[in-house]
Amino acid sequence: MEVSQNKKSLLKKIIAIILGFGPGFFAIGYTIGTGSVTSMIVAGSKFNMQLLWVFLLSCLFSGVLMFAYGNYGLITGETALYGFKKHLKYGKALAILIIIGITFGQWNSLMGILGISSNIIYEILAVNFNGLENHKYAIVLTIAIVIIIVFYLLMLVGKYTFFEKILVIFVSLMGLSFILSLCFIQPLPNDVIKGLIPAIPDVPGGKMLVAAFVGTTMASATFLSRPLFVKGKGWTLKNLGQQKKDAITAAILIFIISATIMAVSAGALFYNGKEVANVLDMANTLEPVAGKWAVTIFFFGSLSAGLSSIFPCLLIAPLLLADY
Repeated sequence: MEVSQNKKSLLKKIIAIILGFGPGFFAIGYTIGTGSVTSMIVAGSKFNMQLLWVFLLSCLFSGVLMFAYGNYGLITGETALYGFKKHLKYGKALAILIIIGITFGQWNSLMGILGISSNIIYEILAVNFNGLENHKYAIVLTIAIVIIIVFYLLMLVGKYTFFEKILVIFVSLMGLSFILSLCFIQPLPNDVIKGLIPAIPDVPGGKMLVAAFVGTTMASATFLSRPLFVKGKGWTLKNLGQQKKDAITAAILIFIISATIMAVSAGALFYNGKEVANVLDMANTLEPVAGKWAVTIFFFGSLSAGLSSIFPCLLIAPLLLADY
């Protein structure tokens, strides 16, 4: 009886620790979506772990910016766009341009996320069940419609704590899935160490490629929404230390998850001389190397990455307008 009670109390402590880093999960949701997963897969399959240092630096700067925006919100009591409008010359015009640019960018991402997530669910079903190939379009379309309806219904709840718990689930599943995939397929340790040493890929446009990969991690919506989520969590000046830990934890988790995806891609594809252009290409290339279970687990992680980004993308427009 005491053992079961101790297990329950330990589980409650773990859940309390996870929920204590709530706003950081929104940052992970904004940063790691199907686009980021695709970028990691392409990087790992083409360049092994050579671009790992890029993600390390971008995650470091992301953590600094999350910390700065969060502290601004707690110390001044103002949100980011409101601060731009109030304190900067031509701040109103700048804030409006930011709202338009980020909203259209996130909505564009949402369409891609929805399409890829629906296809990933189909691929998971197709890997495990035969005879679905002739009905692919109908199945994918039905899945996409169901996903968007479910998420819009969930949005009607309208509570920060509810959104936070949903994101905790998706982000936790995403992280566990990719780490499990890494147990099946691992890159050489020497390649991981070499990847932390700055080097530009010896390909045409290598420098632009590095800059593009920085953009997959440093999402502007992550920083602008940070003061809003910190306020939604109910934090005040007394929580400055907790806000700092949350920003650091979010940056570390983003790096670990991104590095894990790249490592799985490098281990499964680069060493076998195979390249992929998107997440869905992994089905045909990963299965002969790692088997159906590894493919299913990896796709489940990719799906969790997509679903964890849908909430933040849907929320961005109303959040930014409320901020303004």
